[in-house]
Amino acid sequence: MELAISAVSGEILSRFVSFLIKKYTNRASLEEKIERLQQLLLRVHTVVEETEGRYITNSQMLVKLGLLVDAMYKGYSVLDTFKYKPFETTILKEQMPKRPYDTYLYIDSFMFSRLLIMFSRLVEKQQIIDLLLQDNSLHGAPAVVPVIGGYNVGKKSLVGYACNNSMKAGHETFLPVRTLVIVEFTSDVDDSEWVKFYSATSHRDIGSKVIIISRLEEIARFGTVKAIRLRNLSHAEFMYLFKILAFGGTDPENHPQMASTGMEIAKMLQGLLLSVNVLADILRKNQNVQFWLHILKRFRSSVEHNLSLFGEHPKQLVERDRPSDITMFISPSAAPLHLMPPRGDSNFHNKELSNVTFGDILQGSSTIVPKDEFQILAWQSRIPPFTKFIANCIVDKYRCTFPDNKKREWSGIK
Repeated sequence: MELAISAVSGEILSRFVSFLIKKYTNRASLEEKIERLQQLLLRVHTVVEETEGRYITNSQMLVKLGLLVDAMYKGYSVLDTFKYKPFETTILKEQMPKRPYDTYLYIDSFMFSRLLIMFSRLVEKQQIIDLLLQDNSLHGAPAVVPVIGGYNVGKKSLVGYACNNSMKAGHETFLPVRTLVIVEFTSDVDDSEWVKFYSATSHRDIGSKVIIISRLEEIARFGTVKAIRLRNLSHAEFMYLFKILAFGGTDPENHPQMASTGMEIAKMLQGLLLSVNVLADILRKNQNVQFWLHILKRFRSSVEHNLSLFGEHPKQLVERDRPSDITMFISPSAAPLHLMPPRGDSNFHNKELSNVTFGDILQGSSTIVPKDEFQILAWQSRIPPFTKFIANCIVDKYRCTFPDNKKREWSGIK
């Protein structure tokens, strides 16, 4: 496996750079170069998928694997750019036959268990497994592994996946039973409080570990090993993720106008992972160009409205724990409706929720919302523990105004 990674990573990087340099200088052979790149990406994708379930200890191989994955998604991005030109205002009749719900359910359960690791999380997964299996405790005290990352980048899901893999690897290598403590910090804590907690864990079995998960960089100071940091998906990774989730088992190449519209929607999202799950689920169940353009128009209007009010894209508002405005999804004349950043909760009771979901609001299937403040289901994960992401909605009866110097243009809107 390590030989395969080394060989293929060197080949794709050299070919990909060569392709980018020559793509505009020799248009006559462009189609041939695209075909070669497509074949190479197929080989790379196979190698990357093969690394899932493998235990890679060589740090240099992990670096090469990271470069390989990054180049792979950049390659897919280049292919999509050439295949799917910006959509035209004239709509072609490109209608998809609806698939039965059990097909969607199969796609969801299969994809969500694997896409998590495919998108630049392979290296981080291997790093966590390596740390869990190492005997790197200090004088019997458990090693502390910080996992730091932004809002909804998949920290808990990645840790869960890595822990399952480490258990399998530990069983194969006959490692003794150990204790693993996982703690999530939503706010900073005093050093004295941490010392009390850490002291309590020091009586565990030798080789036990503590994983601390947080959005806060300050929490990394409690680690006894170098923190594992999860970044946001790159543009190329996010676009590929959206394409897979939105099309499911349908080949985008057979529906280029819908694919180009999907690319515009993905650009509008700017990396919002929760929204991409909700929107992709809606689009996959309504695969026709008219509906996708309808969703694009609605989301664009909402983004423009947030920029005019707050001077920021909803992505930036969410990352700062600020509410975004979703009034335009209801009606431009409706009372201002603000959405707080959703929070994950696997034990939330549905009886506390409104009958209106975030997906209903996005696609316009519900234009009547409760008064004042209410809670909605934003999204429910397709993999265990099937976490529900709940968001508070607040009806603002008094429309807010903001100074002109808070408003700014966003180059992503045309």
